[in-house]
Parts: sequence; C-alpha cells; structure tokens
Amino acid sequence: MTGAPAKDLREFYEHAYERAAAAAPLVEEHDFMYGQVIGEIKGYLRANVRALDLGCNDGALSLFMAGRGCRVLGVDLAENAVETARAGAEHHGVSGAEFRQLDFVRDWSETQVFDLVLCSHVIEHVPDDEAFLRRVCSSLKPGATLVLFTPTLHSLLYRSYKALGRPFPFDEEVGHLRRYDKAALTALAERAGFAVERLAYLDSPLRELCIIPKPLRKLQRVLSLPGVRSAFNALDRLVAKAICPATICIHAKRAQ
Repeated sequence: MTGAPAKDLREFYEHAYERAAAAAPLVEEHDFMYGQVIGEIKGYLRANVRALDLGCNDGALSLFMAGRGCRVLGVDLAENAVETARAGAEHHGVSGAEFRQLDFVRDWSETQVFDLVLCSHVIEHVPDDEAFLRRVCSSLKPGATLVLFTPTLHSLLYRSYKALGRPFPFDEEVGHLRRYDKAALTALAERAGFAVERLAYLDSPLRELCIIPKPLRKLQRVLSLPGVRSAFNALDRLVAKAICPATICIHAKRAQ
C-alpha cells in the first residue's frame, strides 16, 4: 500500500467501516476498547481546549473529549466513518464536536490552531509518516501537545509470525504499513519538529489476545462489564510495562 493513491486508501477504510454501528457510542473512562487511550489523554482535557482527533474513526474519542469541555474537530479519510461520528454527536446530544472527511496530508492547510492533537493508531496507515507528522506539528500552537499511539515491533503475536518468516495477517487485514519501536518513533517525531516528553507502553499480550484472534474476540463481552474492565485494564497496563507491549504511546510538544 506504500504510495497508494488517496482514493484507494479511502475505499479500503470505507470498506473497513461498513460493519460499524450507525452512531458512535458514548464511552467511559474504563471502557475496554478505549480505556487505555483515555487514560493517557484525560489529563489534557478541560474547558475550551481546542483538540484535533486525527483518524477519528466513529468519533467515540472525539465525543469523550467534547464531553469534558474540549472543542473538538474529528477528521477521517472515510466518509462513512465521519457520518457515524456525526450521527453519534446528534444521537447523544453532544455539542462541541464537529467532523470532516479529508485526506489530512494532502488537503489540510490550517496552522497553529490546536492545543492538543490525538493521533490514535493512524500513523502506521500513512504512506509518508514524516510528512504526516510535519503537518501535525504545523497544526499545533507552539508548546502544544501531541499524544500518539501506534503498534510496536514488540507485539507477541507479531513477533511470533516474524519468527516463522510469515507476514502478520492482522496488519494486512487492517492496513498497517509499518510498526515502530521507541528509538524509531522518537527520532521520527524529532525530525518532524517535536520534543518527546514521555513514553508509555500499552496493550500487553493479555489484551492483544482478546482483540486480534477472531475466536477470542468473544471474550470482550465479559471484559467489557464495568467491574471487570477496570480490573483488566489495570492488570493489562502493568503487564505491558514488563513484556511484549503491542502499543507505544508518546507525549510530545511542538518545539518552540
């Protein structure tokens, strides 16, 4: 997919969103799917923070941020994802969030307007990751924050397939072009004009096994129960610090 035309990428992701709900859900702080992301961004959320949710998908995280007083713009390449996000905002009566369909690298022109950019599992889909991050950097006010999540090279399942000399089928299924480690992602961010302030490893093999293998995804019904999900998320975060984290998160400031 490297260098693929924007139209091809849009068609790929619109097909991926065909099974999405008609309207985005309202998620909670300890949500099974979004709890790890929320845990990293919640400290930045307050009234009148201008936030950009890049690759907003169905808008669930945009609605969460808007519910905490932020003024949020969610953008996505897929039109049906944006439609789902708009329907969610209307259905739940959430103000403060708007959504646009666009190709961020090709079509974006706004500069120095955001206090916070959330980029959750997007950069690994982008053909030119450095150009993408430079565009993100130009969109932030000086000293403002980027919180970025992306898959790692440390993933247990990814490494298992690599050891067998086989491509990881999940990466092909969802359109991942690459994975990162701490050194590569930090160097990339610095070249794009960021100063990395903090890094976290998330998504241990416990969580990865409940998300990626299709037969085990049924466990999410149990793990999404309120009491269970809080305990599972806490355990998962602890294990991820020690072994095979599937996700890396960086907190970076636009350099002055």
